[in-house]
Amino acid sequence: MSVSRTAALAAHVMAICSLGLLLSACGSSVAGLLGGQAPASSPSADAHSLTQTRAATPEPISSPSPTASQTPPPPTPSLSVPTPVNLLLESGTIAYALRRDGRSTVFLLPLGSPDAWPLSQGSDDRDPAFNPQGTALVYASRRDGNWEIYLTDLVNGETRRLTDSPEYDGRPDWSPDGQWVVY
Repeated sequence: MSVSRTAALAAHVMAICSLGLLLSACGSSVAGLLGGQAPASSPSADAHSLTQTRAATPEPISSPSPTASQTPPPPTPSLSVPTPVNLLLESGTIAYALRRDGRSTVFLLPLGSPDAWPLSQGSDDRDPAFNPQGTALVYASRRDGNWEIYLTDLVNGETRRLTDSPEYDGRPDWSPDGQWVVY
């Protein structure tokens, strides 16, 4: 900043200070604006007595330029479309419940097969869930007059009732380790 500009700025600040601003606040304002020391005298002091010192002027802090390892680029929005799965080439079975004539039936459809087969005939079954190993299926059934949980072993075909209560038991599922049935 040039000496004449510094002097003009200091005179302007001193004029503001003489209008009633607190002396201590004006002194720090002048020091902050000029980068030097504030005058110790009253606001009517000569503006030319203020000097700018090099030591009080803060040096700019250099920072390393950002690199890819320090700052990751912002994610670019993208539309990911999943690759369609050819179910005819996959192995496994789909279990679903189909409701007809007021009754639900659980069907098993082996992938790659055109035909599904019913888990049982004449019962009202729904909410099928495979165990994590894919060897057993739990589901809700009203075959005994009340909604209960049943388990069918898909390896040997054996079916057994897991619950026996007058309350509604439905929407069964497996624990992640396949040891427990929740409903």
